[in-house]
Amino acid sequence: MKTAVAVLAIPFLLSISGLAQMTLNPGESYSHRFTSLPFNVVIGAAESSGGYNVGFASFQPGSTVRLEMWEGEMIGPPIKSILTNVSGAVSCSSTGAWNDLEGSLRFTLVTGFGTIANVQVWSLMNAGAPTSYAFHSQTLSPLFVPPQLSIVSRTNLVELSWWSNGYAGYVLEWTNNIPGASWTSVTQAPALVAGRNRVTLSSTGQTKQFFRLRK
Repeated sequence: MKTAVAVLAIPFLLSISGLAQMTLNPGESYSHRFTSLPFNVVIGAAESSGGYNVGFASFQPGSTVRLEMWEGEMIGPPIKSILTNVSGAVSCSSTGAWNDLEGSLRFTLVTGFGTIANVQVWSLMNAGAPTSYAFHSQTLSPLFVPPQLSIVSRTNLVELSWWSNGYAGYVLEWTNNIPGASWTSVTQAPALVAGRNRVTLSSTGQTKQFFRLRK
């Protein structure tokens, strides 16, 4: 059983060691928001564009993945969305995208499973000559990290959130007492906001509450 606990008004940190590559199963996603990309080199190209490549260390034959891109935050419909078969590497790009070196991406396993080796995020920007373009890129190595539950207390409300990356199947639970607690599932479905699952609950009449994620 994988469990992460956050206690209202008491910081909780989870010690993590031996992190593994992230494996996505049907319905699970990886998302990333970036506000800059390092410059690499000037190359010859025909037009400005942006995109990302996903390398898979292993995958089930016949798996499918949905790739999406946003300018800025993951708000509203994506500027590009494609559904494709998983292979050793898949990619998604859009003409003129991410020229401000800022954006968001998300890819979701629709069928099968796949273990992610790396994700390369890139942008081609005109460098001042008709066929000269500055290539900016960053390579990420997504690792599976047990989810950490964040809690923000507001007037008569408590806001809970955790990253959505690879965390399908986790259940949010609460209780009034620990140890020896009887945990109850939170019935409110989380909303996906900027790559995080978010739940807002009323704290009216509660003197103390404890929350955890369980799988």
